[in-house]
Amino acid sequence: DLNRDRPELILQGNYSYSDSVSGFSTTHDSWSVVLNLSCNLFDGGRSESEVEQAEANRDAVSARLQETRTLIELEVEREFREIANSIQRIEVTGATLESAREALRIAELGYGQGVITLIDYQDTDLGLHQAEILHIQAVYSFLIAEAKLRAAMGEPF
Repeated sequence: DLNRDRPELILQGNYSYSDSVSGFSTTHDSWSVVLNLSCNLFDGGRSESEVEQAEANRDAVSARLQETRTLIELEVEREFREIANSIQRIEVTGATLESAREALRIAELGYGQGVITLIDYQDTDLGLHQAEILHIQAVYSFLIAEAKLRAAMGEPF
């Protein structure tokens, strides 16, 4: 409580009237005014201890804040790298997908003319399906990385 450490100043006044005069007094009226100042001169080091504790708490919170900022920066950087890698995978799998489509077109022509076997044609068709799957996985990885980046930056998805 901060109020207990503050000085306290009290002003009291008193007036009394007596019908009879007694002792050394020659008047019936009596006035008294008391000014009382109270302050804590020694608190056993409590105030200094509380200040040190508050400073230690402030330093700990500041360190946690800096650590959190650093972790967020690292996460954002990691997600940016993941997005860049995902874009490269999309480009590579896109080129592979185009090559697989062209290979299937050629295999269809070759199979139609009897130049390649059914197994070779089916292998080419399987290669196209695998290329499609890899391309879809690359796009999915990009979308996941984008969502993680938004989350790391505190943006809504």
